[in-house]
Amino acid sequence: MLKFQFAITALICCSFAPLALAAENLDWREVRQEKSITVSVRDVAGSKHQAVRTQMTIPASLNALVGLINDTSACPELAKLCQRASVHEQISETERYVYSYNNIPWPVSDRDALAHVTWQQDPADLTVTMLAVPTDGILAETKKAVRIIDGVTSWTFKPLSDGQVRVTSEAHIDPRGPVPAWLTNMLLIDAPFETMISLRDIVKTGRYDDNRFDFIQEPQ
Repeated sequence: MLKFQFAITALICCSFAPLALAAENLDWREVRQEKSITVSVRDVAGSKHQAVRTQMTIPASLNALVGLINDTSACPELAKLCQRASVHEQISETERYVYSYNNIPWPVSDRDALAHVTWQQDPADLTVTMLAVPTDGILAETKKAVRIIDGVTSWTFKPLSDGQVRVTSEAHIDPRGPVPAWLTNMLLIDAPFETMISLRDIVKTGRYDDNRFDFIQEPQ
């Protein structure tokens, strides 16, 4: 789900595409490279907030990776700021609405979101993409948190020829309100990095190895 990285998980549109369009790939600026994980940021035209991209390569099945990201109960384990998440409405195997509540360090207000989440697999190279966009006007807001209504996040799982999978997470979020510099640094660099470490560690346990999804074809 940037789990503000907000645990919100994905943009739905007429077609699926990662946040980093081909023409914009050179705009990414690497800000951290450690433990085989790379974090990059880039400016977004018309926005004062930067986008973030985090990448790594791990041995894993596509089904296991989708199973983990789809498991809302794992949100607090996967994302440091996620306090809880739940499925608000399940439309199909590849479409759902997911609510997430994020505990932001004091004195900044907590954030929550109801995201429209969609999945798709490219039949050509078997890349799996999850895109999400926060919604507005579907779920009543709570006084305890600021509702995120503008942004986009994505997860991309690209099978490689050596049997591994390149995992990419991208996000661009409007936090709605002032965010101190120390928190911006946490959200753009530390939180995405730590989420990748958590994802890798959880997948290694084999907890999601038995997950199977009808829309996913594993590479031969």
